[in-house]
Amino acid sequence: MDTALHERQLARLFAASALFAWAVWTRAALEASPVLHIVVQLPALGFAGWLAGSVAGQKVPALTSAHLNRHGLAGALIALFAICFWMLPRSIDSALATGSMEAAKFVSMPLLVGIPLALSLPRMGPVLRGIVKANTLSMLAVLSWIYQAAPIRICNSYLVDQQRDLGLVLFTAAILLALFWGAGALRGPANRTEDQGKSAAPSAGGGTTDNEFATPHWSSQ
Repeated sequence: MDTALHERQLARLFAASALFAWAVWTRAALEASPVLHIVVQLPALGFAGWLAGSVAGQKVPALTSAHLNRHGLAGALIALFAICFWMLPRSIDSALATGSMEAAKFVSMPLLVGIPLALSLPRMGPVLRGIVKANTLSMLAVLSWIYQAAPIRICNSYLVDQQRDLGLVLFTAAILLALFWGAGALRGPANRTEDQGKSAAPSAGGGTTDNEFATPHWSSQ
């Protein structure tokens, strides 16, 4: 195995372990605020799984088999259902009230969100990527409205003012993601056209360039 690749894999595994350990170690402080709980802790656990999943996909080729996860659809569905579950106020309350639900949160976010997305996003076409992004934005917008408009506590563990702050943060996150993804979509075609022009150019010796046989990959946009 290439030494540089091996070092990158070890670095990602170390980062995943450190991030997961940090989320567990600081759970009391993070869970004291709904903003830190939902906007910091949950994504940190998911990102730890993402880092581990990116290495697992290289180490275990069977995980990236087209038969198990054709076009990344299966992994995307698993991740979306898991995210929706942990966005429910009842699930958040249960994680704060019972140890078993809290343990389930720390296990399911990396395993059912981070790892499936790491294995699925590289396989997704632009249409499925767009569906995932649209679902994310709509979920954030709806939750933002619910948390800000509700006159009573939705999460029994947090105050009304705290949940309104959470709603405002979720709305801000939706706006920023929409701008980021929108900007990427606007500049994506130009980048792809430039890449195609480079790959179509013949080599100086009149032979075929390496780019013509490069494995195609989906743009992150």
